[in-house]
Order: sequence, then structure tokens, then C-alpha cells
Amino acid sequence: LENPSLDMVYKDDILNKRVQVFDHHEKAIKLGLNKYDFTFIEEVDDHGQKRCATEIFYKYLLDNNYITRSKVLDTFVEFTRLEDTWEWKKEGIPKAHDLAILFNEVGIDKYIELVLENLKDKEFNFTNLEIDLINKKKKE
Repeated sequence: LENPSLDMVYKDDILNKRVQVFDHHEKAIKLGLNKYDFTFIEEVDDHGQKRCATEIFYKYLLDNNYITRSKVLDTFVEFTRLEDTWEWKKEGIPKAHDLAILFNEVGIDKYIELVLENLKDKEFNFTNLEIDLINKKKKE
């Protein structure tokens, strides 16, 4: 199967060394997008747990020593995985879904700013303002 964008990256000696694709969707696997050296596509891990692109990217960064593992990053990545795979409800972790609520309330730029601030702490916690925004939206 062909993907014009990925084929273009594959054929370009500069791009295929600079572009990385991280995905967790079954459709990407069925389309054969994991045939490229620069794609990292995995729907489930070795234990059958659903993956998300954030988690796959985080593992890539850790495995290549670009960052150091931390509790706060582990928590944020797991919350993101729970939300992205819709497992937050089954696991009883509404704080993971709160990430999506916050994202929808503040938009991508502000969300990135807020998350980066949260990642500076030892544990991932929402600020009182973020909690207020989240709770306001939940009441609606």
C-alpha cells in the first residue's frame, strides 16, 4: 500500500533521517505504514495493553537517551494513554479524562504551556485554576 507523504519522506535522504512518525492506530498498521524505518506504530504492547502515540514517543525518547525518566512524566504519559485509549473510565481514573477537558477548554497553545508548568513539579497535579475550569465544564 502506498502513502504519498511517507513515500516522499522515504525517498528523501535528508527527510527520512529527520522525520519520525509515532502512531497507535490499527488502521495505520493495516495500511502498512510501519514498513518505513522512521515509523513507530504499535497498537498494543507486549502485555496486550493499548498504546498511544505519546507513550510510544516517550519510550523512543527514553530508549535513545534524549530525556531521563521521571515520575511526573510517567504519570502524564499514562494519563494521556488512558484518555487516548478510552481506558480512563474502566480504570477509574477521571483525572486522565480531565486532561482532555482542559485541552478543549484552553486550546492547544495554552494547554502546552500549562502542562509544561505541571511537568516541572515532582508529581503531576492540576492547579486550582485548572481544577476550577475542569469542574465548571463537568457541571455544564
